[in-house]
Amino acid sequence: MSIRITSQQPSGPGSLRHQQNNRQELKKTMNKLSSGRKINSAADDAAGLAIASKMGEILKALEQGMDNLSDGRSMLQVADGGLDLMSDNLGRMRELSMAAASDTISPEQREAIQSEFGALREELDRISGSTEFNGLSLLDGTAGAVEVALGEGDTIAADMSVTVNAETLGLAAIDLGGSDGTNAMAAADSIDQALQQVSGYRADLGATGNRLDSAYRNLAVGMENTYAAQSRIMDTDYGLETANLTRQMMLDQMGVASQLQARGLQSTALNLLK
Repeated sequence: MSIRITSQQPSGPGSLRHQQNNRQELKKTMNKLSSGRKINSAADDAAGLAIASKMGEILKALEQGMDNLSDGRSMLQVADGGLDLMSDNLGRMRELSMAAASDTISPEQREAIQSEFGALREELDRISGSTEFNGLSLLDGTAGAVEVALGEGDTIAADMSVTVNAETLGLAAIDLGGSDGTNAMAAADSIDQALQQVSGYRADLGATGNRLDSAYRNLAVGMENTYAAQSRIMDTDYGLETANLTRQMMLDQMGVASQLQARGLQSTALNLLK
């Protein structure tokens, strides 16, 4: 009768194979916990990685669209600020016209009022030519329709083609002077119409601004949901992976113990032959 003793006990190869597999899984789990990402390479989840990468491209487009909308909103605010200054000047010009319309002042005093009126009219033209945003002139009509890109070919147009100055407001030829207040009284009506024009244009800009705000909120919701979807694919579930880590460490310890036990059985068989 012969006794065969090999370097590998029947339980040895299987135990070693399980231990190696478990250590591979342990390595993956440690990668997930340390990186915070469930997918660290295409081997982890090729389909999930492709989907998440596409979502990353969508997120970049959404973020740029939101930046563009913020720029568009800032542009409208600059234009509205210029129109607000024009409204203030027009208000003062109306006060001057009403003062000049009174027969209680002399023609010389009307000429002095006309001097201030003319300066304010020049200021209207200066505001029209100097109100700019990033090189775009906003109140002289040269900017035209400004397209704000939201992404995927979607745009919102802001109409900056309206020219707002003393001439377009009908104030270029107004003279408050004269022997009586006739000219000044007629000027008051023209200034009222100019104020209505400016207010109407500001209302149009406000409506466009509200549309940009609505589009911004819509993109923000889309970005939030896309981030959440990408997170579900890519981010580590720490509760699950921590449980896996504990399980795999216990299995690794049991694998080491199994290998030691296999070696102990071999030594016992050898001792029996002594």
